Amino acid sequence: MKKMVICESCGAEFERSLIRCPYCKTAYLPAEEEEYMGKLEGIHKELKDVPKNTEKKLDKKIFGFTGVIVSLIITIVLLTAGAFFLSGIAKKFKDRQEKKEFLQNQGVVSEQQEENEK
Repeated sequence: MKKMVICESCGAEFERSLIRCPYCKTAYLPAEEEEYMGKLEGIHKELKDVPKNTEKKLDKKIFGFTGVIVSLIITIVLLTAGAFFLSGIAKKFKDRQEKKEFLQNQGVVSEQQEENEK
């Protein structure tokens, strides 16, 4: 014999296993709670089957990838800074050479050259 309950809203009689009254759709809380707890238990069992190291492995992959990207960015920045630095030195050297050649072409001798000639 099936256990029956009486709906608090409409007074209809229905099976205790039903979540809602079939007539007025009012929730029957004990059955609804039982179904909810059953779903939670199912989720709990599924989570137990997930390997415990999965989250740590994912973190390592993410941080490993991030580390590679950060390293590449730092390397690019350093190489770019080095290139600008070296190009600045090369430009100064070139400017000095051009100035020296210009002065020599104009017949102007620097003090250092005069001392070297003595």
